[in-house]
Amino acid sequence: MSTYNLQWSPSSLHHLAQGRYAHFFALVLKGEVLYIGKSFRCELASVIVERIAQLGIDHANLEIFLGRIRDVGMDRIGVASVDAIYELLVFARKPQYNHVGNSKYTGTNDLQVVNVGCNSLPAKLRAENQMVFVSKMANSVSAATIPAC
Repeated sequence: MSTYNLQWSPSSLHHLAQGRYAHFFALVLKGEVLYIGKSFRCELASVIVERIAQLGIDHANLEIFLGRIRDVGMDRIGVASVDAIYELLVFARKPQYNHVGNSKYTGTNDLQVVNVGCNSLPAKLRAENQMVFVSKMANSVSAATIPAC
């Protein structure tokens, strides 16, 4: 099983240009994840600002979290691994503004993602045997299993 550890850190629209890189970003409002996006090999400031404008989200109270893959073991960080992690994150959280990937997980099986730094995301996700396992979040009380198809 491939395990990826994601370190999430808060940011703001004003500090995005100073960010080095991020593989993912999450737009959070009042603890609810509104959108999860990929920013792998993209300019952070332009991709996030453009997405907020396209979605028409009021950014006054919006929290922005940047996710970076850490601790990948023997695997390499490439487009395929970023896509697989992204699909798992979207399927597990079903953000309001992500319209693709909410109803069916077609990504990689035998994948585990550990999230640190964003309480709005589950601490651990795992895709195995056509099932997606979602651990409890920091502010919830139980774990859940979601059929992948």
